[in-house]
Amino acid sequence: MAAPMEAVAKSNDEVFNLLHANLQLAIDQLKGDDPKDRDFAGFTSEAFWQRLEVIVKRLSHEAVKLCVAFSKPPVPAPEESQKLVNVLEQCTLMTVSLFYGLPDTQGLHLQKMLRQGIITIVTSLQQLANDLRLNGPQGPQKQLQSTGSVWESCDAIQELPRDSGAAAISELNSACALVKDALDEIEEALRTDTESRWSGLGDVLDEFSDDAWSDTDRQLIAPCLGLVKAAKASLKKTTTAAKSNVAAAVRRATFALDELMDQVAMMSPAVDDLITVLYPPLSHASVRLNSVKLANTVKALLAFARGTHICAEEDNEWMDFLVNVVDHNIEKVKQLAPASNGSVA
Repeated sequence: MAAPMEAVAKSNDEVFNLLHANLQLAIDQLKGDDPKDRDFAGFTSEAFWQRLEVIVKRLSHEAVKLCVAFSKPPVPAPEESQKLVNVLEQCTLMTVSLFYGLPDTQGLHLQKMLRQGIITIVTSLQQLANDLRLNGPQGPQKQLQSTGSVWESCDAIQELPRDSGAAAISELNSACALVKDALDEIEEALRTDTESRWSGLGDVLDEFSDDAWSDTDRQLIAPCLGLVKAAKASLKKTTTAAKSNVAAAVRRATFALDELMDQVAMMSPAVDDLITVLYPPLSHASVRLNSVKLANTVKALLAFARGTHICAEEDNEWMDFLVNVVDHNIEKVKQLAPASNGSVA
């Protein structure tokens, strides 16, 4: 991001155009390649997050000042506007610079969370600059909405996890919620379909539409839902284990937690892919392919978690049980949806 400009702008339009452009430079920088092997001697996590909190609060305050200055006529002269913008840019520059002071040893996923949080702040500042340029005091409602977005994004930064262990639990909880939502959705659709059949409406609709499950479809769907439930259980159990053992994992292997979160990140998309192909009309080949994909994803998560400090020896029992559940259900799927010639699944 360019340093705040010292030249006097000729108009408020120019002030806000330049602010928007400088903020875009900050976004581009954050989205670009990271310096490799970021590590800083003497880094203190508590001091880092305290400093970030102070800077972000100030940035939010400066955004409010800018909004208030343009809330009613007369608007500031370009020289005064530039002074307000310069302070806002300085706060933004400090926030971006501080991000690059978070070392890799704190966790790559934690860096990713912080990066996205700061990008959201800068994007909301861009929207504020745009609203001020286009509407000025004639658009107080838009200004308030944009300023509210800046507040929310700044508050969200302060709610971020502060270490890789907390980041891992946050992502596990998020993945659990996504998988639960997907499972609830397909189960509700199946219940609705069953109720329609009992009412007699389903038989009528079946004559005119392919958008209904046959009895054969339902037989195939059952073990697929077993796989989704195993995915849900694996995430839930891993989350419970993480809450008990994450402190030891952080001390011994932060990068293992990053790899675990990579495994977790693949679970919800794999569930979504399978759920999507369970809606009629069913393609048995697609169901088989995506079932195998989900089965492999669940087993990969369990195998990796087993080898980390996240899971203790007593966790082996439920892991073995879930592996058996996955194996049982994928075998059922393969029996009900035989592979076509040339299929690798």
